[in-house]
Amino acid sequence: MAWFGDGLPSLSNLKGQLTSFTKEVLSEGIVDEMDERSRALKEANEKCVELQEILNSKDAEKINRWLDLTGQQIMKVARVKNIEILEIMQMDRRHDSEKI
Repeated sequence: MAWFGDGLPSLSNLKGQLTSFTKEVLSEGIVDEMDERSRALKEANEKCVELQEILNSKDAEKINRWLDLTGQQIMKVARVKNIEILEIMQMDRRHDSEKI
């Protein structure tokens, strides 16, 4: 059993080396994984900002289109009402001239 007792310090040393190596490998892997996740998160955030800008511009386009159409509809209604007012005024003039 003397051979076993003599090997303990070297086994302990080997265990320490393996532990250090394992910690080093794992920490490098974690750092790389965190860097990759950070990069992916940054890209996702940039894409979100880009999509929000597109949505905002599309919303602005829709609002402008709606305002244009609404303005056109108001102008049509105003023309029709103006014609109706002119017709009423002409009818009143005729009615007034018939009284005389």
